[in-house]
Amino acid sequence: MKKVLLGLMIIFVGLFLTGCSRSYNAERLLWKANQKANKIFQDPKVIPEGQYAEVFTAYEKIIKKYPKKIYSGEARFKMGLLYVAKKDFKTAEEMFRKVLEEHPENKKICASSQVNIGKCYEERDNWEKAYVEYKKAFNNYTQTRAGLAIPFYIVGYSQRKRPPSEAKRELEDAIANYRNLIKENPKTPLAYLSQGFIIRCYESQKNWEKVIDGLWVLHNDYPKTPEGVRALVSIGLVYQKGLNQLERAIEMYEMYIEKYPKTKMASALKTVIKRLKEGDTEKSPTSSSD
Repeated sequence: MKKVLLGLMIIFVGLFLTGCSRSYNAERLLWKANQKANKIFQDPKVIPEGQYAEVFTAYEKIIKKYPKKIYSGEARFKMGLLYVAKKDFKTAEEMFRKVLEEHPENKKICASSQVNIGKCYEERDNWEKAYVEYKKAFNNYTQTRAGLAIPFYIVGYSQRKRPPSEAKRELEDAIANYRNLIKENPKTPLAYLSQGFIIRCYESQKNWEKVIDGLWVLHNDYPKTPEGVRALVSIGLVYQKGLNQLERAIEMYEMYIEKYPKTKMASALKTVIKRLKEGDTEKSPTSSSD
């Protein structure tokens, strides 16, 4: 009996080590391919065709050898990005669609692929089809950051390139979508991230009063999140830079210092307050991370 158990253990350990070895090899191949791809992304215009071909071959090797692994999904996605860098948007779209077909379980990479399909149409000046693909990204992958950002992205594009009436409609739709998500997913990361996008929507209009209202909601409803903590500083910045109400700005900075006295931001804000009182209205809080 002991010999049987020992044999089974040896088989199990062998299978386990084989699996680890395959994963390690896949990671190593992907890392090497990504290193080469990153050099291309730095300045795609000066890269010779042969260098692109070399990286494509490396990624294709990964896809062929590990077709069902997460590594092949990333390899396919990176191939799509490389075709975007080459401005071959049709082939890039094909790569991103293959990611959706071959790796539907990987929501994060599928969301990014769906968004990039929209970008491929946008780059070809086909906003109507891009819009359809972007909406798919939001509807199918709302729980991912890439999908969640889509309504705000559409707002920005519409404000730059579409008629004012359309831009206004998209802004209203985006805010409504984010508010629905908050209502359906209260007190969750999805909710406070959605609140952040509502704030950014109002900020794009320079509707500072609405921005302040939204920041107070972020601070009061999600006080333990980094976004909720920083909201007080952001309110101060709106008063300082947006509304030129320096006394209110100082009030908000002092409130932050009182609530979070041991943070790096509190120390930075003391300097800001001193400068503002001396008449230096350009001084703003640093980007120190707490």
